[in-house]
Amino acid sequence: MSDIADDADKRIFDAVTNAVEAASRAANKPKQYFTDCNWCGDPTEDGAQWCSPDCRNDAWRYHTTLKRNGIKHE
Repeated sequence: MSDIADDADKRIFDAVTNAVEAASRAANKPKQYFTDCNWCGDPTEDGAQWCSPDCRNDAWRYHTTLKRNGIKHE
């Protein structure tokens, strides 16, 4: 029969194992490469998703506003 310390140890071990596996999966994902800005369509450098911080911020504000208002978007 296990005691509280054994149960806690198992839960901690399981949590760490899951976190390591998730990090490994994320590290093995190929990087997504973009040729055009996802907001304005201008060419981007080095495969970036947005051409500038302004476009990134505008896209973030737009999508969070849609989500906050319950509107589904792409």
